[in-house]
Amino acid sequence: MTYHLEDLFGVKGRAVIVTGGSSGLGAEIASALTDLGAQVAIIGRTKEKCDRVLAALREKNPSCLGFHLDITDEKAMEEAFAAVYKSFGRIDGLVNSAGICQIEDLENFEMKDFTRIIDVNLLGTVISCKLAGKYMLAAGCGSIVNISSQSTRVGKPGYTAYAASKAAVDGFTRALATEWIRKGVKVNSISPGLFVTDINRKEIEANPEIFRQRVADIPRGKAGEPPLLVAPVVALLTPGTDHMVGQTLAVDGGTSAGIMKVMALPKKTHRVPE
Repeated sequence: MTYHLEDLFGVKGRAVIVTGGSSGLGAEIASALTDLGAQVAIIGRTKEKCDRVLAALREKNPSCLGFHLDITDEKAMEEAFAAVYKSFGRIDGLVNSAGICQIEDLENFEMKDFTRIIDVNLLGTVISCKLAGKYMLAAGCGSIVNISSQSTRVGKPGYTAYAASKAAVDGFTRALATEWIRKGVKVNSISPGLFVTDINRKEIEANPEIFRQRVADIPRGKAGEPPLLVAPVVALLTPGTDHMVGQTLAVDGGTSAGIMKVMALPKKTHRVPE
């Protein structure tokens, strides 16, 4: 067999929708996919951000589309997906990057705020997958990547709502993957560790010492930056990973592999060559 990079991991000509594509990780993913030749449509909550990112994408590819709407509004989302299909003639990929977070002790959490996080992070993902499935299942092919979080594996005070929503996304991903894979649609998720994005930038700037400590615990010794999530997402969208089904891929600098703080370091010894 002869291998070609484009056959394995190419997205040229593929139509991909990126929710949360107007900021942070989603905007970086949308930009990268456009650079790689995909037809990209972004969905974002804020009109100003969405318009700004869309303008930048259209400098690379004038056919890019943008929609500013609430991803929990099923009717509005249905209209957006229909518009994407009408314009591109296909929907090959979906990246669910939209998400919100509120840090609060559970005893002080207003249930309307807790529910809103569940609605956006979980229900929004479910709605997007359901609508994408309408077109992908009819075509007999497609790839979906849901963005999860390290918070599903490592508990953090104040993150009860966010962790619950993202853990549900992982469970939903596994169930949907087994439901759709024999119909030609692949579903996986990516679990980022500490990434510096718009969603946490103010928190990081307000707590530089805590941020330094968090970074010190990462085996790689660095926080993630949005470009580092691009390759894993692209890979999961493409044929080269078709045997990866219902997986949650950790992109966390090694945090899920182990910790850096130990009680005692091994003594250094030097063996004399015989």
